[in-house]
Parts: sequence; C-alpha cells; structure tokens
Amino acid sequence: MARILIASTALAELRAIEPAARRRRLVARLSTLDPAAAEHRLCAPGRYRLLADGVRVLYGRRSDGTLVIVGVAAPPMP
Repeated sequence: MARILIASTALAELRAIEPAARRRRLVARLSTLDPAAAEHRLCAPGRYRLLADGVRVLYGRRSDGTLVIVGVAAPPMP
C-alpha cells in the first residue's frame, strides 16, 4: 500500500472544492500550487496533473516513495 501525505495548504484547498469534487468522483484522485520542494522533502520538483473538469493538482514523491499532495486548485466558478 502506498503512503500518501497531504500538505496542510492542500488540505484547505481540497476542503474548499470537496463538494464539487465528490459529485464528480474525483476526491480519491486529487493531487496543485508549487511551494519549495525542500519544504515537503520532495526528491524532485512537484508535478502538475490536470484532472477532469479543470481540477489541477501538484504532487511529488519523497525519497522513501511517499506521495505528497502539495496543493489542489479548481477552475474559477462561472
């Protein structure tokens, strides 16, 4: 089983978009905004992933293989 950590800033962002993400069944896949990689002890710069409906995620991996979700962003509401 993979270990996944969610940064506190990402957790706040995730909570902000959670209702819409849950309706779209994206919550389990969410991973967006790039702080210093060293702050989260990432072994490489974070990567962005664009998911369905414009949800963006920034994630990285630590040297022990732990996936770290750094931030989450949803597209602006119309």
